[in-house]
Amino acid sequence: MYAGDFLSSPDVLLMYTHEVGAYMLLLLNSWQGDRPGYLLNDENRLMRTTRLTVEQWAESKEILLKKWPVVNEDSSLRYNPRLVKEAAKQQFNREQKVRAGQASAAKRSTQTIADSSVLTSVQHTAPSIYSAQHPSAESQRPHNAAATPVATERNGCSKKRQQKANLSSSISSSIPSSLRSEGAANAAPSRASIAKEKCIPTLEEVQAHAAEKHHAISKITEEVVDFFNYYESNGWRIGGRTPVKKWKAAFDRWISNRNKFQILYGLTASPAPTRASIAPRPADSHSYS
Repeated sequence: MYAGDFLSSPDVLLMYTHEVGAYMLLLLNSWQGDRPGYLLNDENRLMRTTRLTVEQWAESKEILLKKWPVVNEDSSLRYNPRLVKEAAKQQFNREQKVRAGQASAAKRSTQTIADSSVLTSVQHTAPSIYSAQHPSAESQRPHNAAATPVATERNGCSKKRQQKANLSSSISSSIPSSLRSEGAANAAPSRASIAKEKCIPTLEEVQAHAAEKHHAISKITEEVVDFFNYYESNGWRIGGRTPVKKWKAAFDRWISNRNKFQILYGLTASPAPTRASIAPRPADSHSYS
C-alpha cells in the first residue's frame, strides 16, 4: 500500500493535520485486518481508531466517513474504494507469482528427469564406444614387446624414461587439483622422480659418458665430480634459470671450457718467471745497462 496515492486526492489535501493522521490510521487498521479495505460500521470503534477526542471526532467525522461509505450488501461494514482496489491488485499479483513458481518448479523437475535419463543412457553406452575407439594396448602390442624394452638414447635421455615421464604427467593431469595438492602436501617428490621427469643424469651416467668420450683427458674423474656437483647444487639449470635439456652436451662444453674454469678459480700454475725479472740489480745506480 502506497500512502502517497491516498493522500494526493483533493479531499485529503483540504484536511487538517489531525484529520490526515486519523485517515491514515483508518487505512492502516483496515489494511492489517482480515479483510483489507473494510472496517466495521461502529462509530465508537472508528473514533477510538483515529485517536481523536470527542470534539474532534464530531467536527471531522463527516469528511472522514465520506472516505468510508457503507457497503450496500452489508450495512455493518464500511469500505474504502481505493484500498479495496489496491488489495485486489495485491492478491492478483500474489496468485500470479504462485502460478509462475509452480510452473517453474514443474519445468525444472521435467528437465531433471530428462537429464537423468540421458546420463543413464550415456553411462550404458560409454564403455562400448570407448572400446570401439580405443582398442586395448594388449591387442596392439607385439608378442615380443615385453622382451624388448625401448632404451634408445636421445639427447642424453632414454625414450623409455621419457615415456614414463609422459605417463606420469598424464596421470597427474587426470587427477583433480584438490587431490593433487593433497598428495603433494603428504609426500614431497623424491630426487629420483624429479630426475625421471627432467632427464637428470646420475653420477654413474656422467662417469660412463666421460669414460667413453673423454677418457684421454687427465683428471677426468675430478671434472665429472665437479660438473655433477655444480649442476646438482643449482637444480640442473644453466645460469640458474634455463633447465638443462641435454646434459651430455653440457658436459662436453664443460670439458672444452675446463681451462677457462681453472683460470677463473686460480687452478692453473703461473708461468715461470723470465731471467730478466729475477736478475740482481747492478750496484751502480747510475748504470742503465
